Amino acid sequence: DTAEYARNVSADNDWVRGTPDSVLFTVNFLGIARGGAGNMLYGDSAHTHVNLGVACTTGVSGQNYCYATVGGGYRNVASGYYSTIDGGVWNTARDSFATIGGGYSNTVNHSYTTVSGGFRNIADSSNATVGGGYFNTASGFSATVGGGYGNTAGGNYATVSGGVNNTTMDTLATIAGGVNNKIRANFATIGGGKSNFVYGIYGIVAGGYIDTIKASYGGIVSGYNNLAGNSLSDTAAVVVGGWTNSALGKYSFVGGGKYNTASGEYATVGGGDNNTASGHSATVAGGEADTSAAPYSFATNYHTFVDSSDTNSAAFTTSHTTAANQVRAAAFSTGTLVFTMDHPSDPMNKILNQYAVGSSEPVFVYNGTAYIENNGRVEVKLPDYFDRINKNPRIQLTGVGTPEVVYVAEDIKGNRFTIGGKPGTKVYWTVTAERKDVHARIAKILTPVEQKKTGHLIGHSLDDDAMIGIYDRIKTRGDFHWRTEEGRRVHNELKIYERK
Repeated sequence: DTAEYARNVSADNDWVRGTPDSVLFTVNFLGIARGGAGNMLYGDSAHTHVNLGVACTTGVSGQNYCYATVGGGYRNVASGYYSTIDGGVWNTARDSFATIGGGYSNTVNHSYTTVSGGFRNIADSSNATVGGGYFNTASGFSATVGGGYGNTAGGNYATVSGGVNNTTMDTLATIAGGVNNKIRANFATIGGGKSNFVYGIYGIVAGGYIDTIKASYGGIVSGYNNLAGNSLSDTAAVVVGGWTNSALGKYSFVGGGKYNTASGEYATVGGGDNNTASGHSATVAGGEADTSAAPYSFATNYHTFVDSSDTNSAAFTTSHTTAANQVRAAAFSTGTLVFTMDHPSDPMNKILNQYAVGSSEPVFVYNGTAYIENNGRVEVKLPDYFDRINKNPRIQLTGVGTPEVVYVAEDIKGNRFTIGGKPGTKVYWTVTAERKDVHARIAKILTPVEQKKTGHLIGHSLDDDAMIGIYDRIKTRGDFHWRTEEGRRVHNELKIYERK
């Protein structure tokens, strides 16, 4: 009764004072509650509880939970062993060692769980943590939601750092932030962005919008509506960025651009627009609407195409390949064309280099051998397409083993000509003709024989370009010298780089 209570608290032997008189200890355990505030301390161990709030509860009726603490606030319930609520409103800590720092209507349902604050956050598995925000849920074992809104870390050891409506339900998955991002794979990561998805284990989306990884170990750095892999077997497919790009083969790669697809294993599209690398280890460097469909093929520029059967081929400048081991381009521009092969006399130890013949006109050359017949004539038939692709033909004749004259008896007409001379004479013949096919005509327009330098070419030396990497080896061999200071500077910079 009141008298007994007054007597007990006035008895000196019920209290032990510290020295000096600044600390007061009770002789026995003593539960503490704010008086007149409608607080409840339940259970046989209520003497271990602390309840300093208003209309708050520690413990559970009919249960014996000890060391529950409510530091303040209103309508908070700390009902587990060693559970703690520091403050706030309508917070509930239901299990052992559960903690709520404050906020409103937060809930921790399992042992060793923590909600630091915020609004209607739930830590719903052992060792789970919600740092703040609102409507966040950490439901996986040791899962963490740092803050934000409507986020869920449902996998064991999963983490959502913040953002809005991000969800991961798998082990050791991480979403750093962003909006509406989802992970459905163990060990996967989304750095941010919006509406990104990861279905492949160890997949990483750094950011972007509507990027999706289905490949194991796949990656998307950023961009919009990009896809890495169609299934888990498309291992390590990567898209760096861009718009609606797809890396669908194992170890495939798209560097950027838009509407690009690398569907072959080890295939690469560097960038550009509407390019496709579908062959094994095929590459499209960039450009637009280029296709590299053959194994180990290469395409670039604009509407170039390497057919699937043309292995080890490359196409440039709107060209289509026609065979394997081929390089196709509308035009090649270089100082000297060199043909390299094993030396026929010593193929294992020597190389034979042969150089192309230059001309001021694009020409075709035809040659053969003929024998003068008994009537002193022999007709030579040229290909039936000769006059369709040639103009201004010229004929050269050489008699073999005789000083007798051989001559052109009838000039080329109807894809044939006639040689005259002594019967039985062996004749070597050569026909050269200017090309008039569309490719040759376009080449002469694009690369005329004489061309003025414009733009960045003015004051720049193409000859210096050829010497930059090898000048130190050739400077003592004949008349090699720099035409420009730029050439010398670039050469010296290259040497410094190589020493590094």
